Amino acid sequence: LRRSSGDPEAARPLFEGAYTIALETEQHFLAADAAHMVALVAGDRAGFVDWTQRGIAVAMRHESASYWLGPLLNNLGWEYHEAGDFQPALDAFERALRARERDGSNAQAIGIARYAVGKTLRALGRAGEAIPLLERAVAWTEKESSPDGWFHEELAEEYVAVGRDEDARAQAALAIPLLQRDDPSFPDDADRVARLRALASA
Repeated sequence: LRRSSGDPEAARPLFEGAYTIALETEQHFLAADAAHMVALVAGDRAGFVDWTQRGIAVAMRHESASYWLGPLLNNLGWEYHEAGDFQPALDAFERALRARERDGSNAQAIGIARYAVGKTLRALGRAGEAIPLLERAVAWTEKESSPDGWFHEELAEEYVAVGRDEDARAQAALAIPLLQRDDPSFPDDADRVARLRALASA
């Protein structure tokens, strides 16, 4: 409640206390969750990474907490990705994908994990390796009749990176209306809108 009401500093000692008590009482699922929450209110990158790594360590040691490997590694990957540290981001995302696939119970989360790996591979100049991952993610959304604009957008970028311009046009054309529908920030991101429209009409 304190974090949700905009007071992360007040929330942090409560999350830290929950982490300590959960470890002491061997409630490992809760300990990993508490570490995840401390990371979110840490206020700086070092704290975020440290607490995320603590949660990952708990999740790796205890089967009862293994669910948290996927979310924690995903969070760590995006922290690195947004800082431009693409190799450690890729390492985290690939581990997250393996964790999601081992669990197998959340197909949407597996698709998102494939998206994250693919996006990072493209950032590393390895779009050709990324394409099969995004194609599988898109295929799942089509099977479920639940199209995802972010997946189509990323696949368009990967196709154009390897010279498959016609395929890129098709994916960009699919992405635009879906992002207009589902992503409130999309209409206000002039560069992103212009990029996709250029791809769709190229």
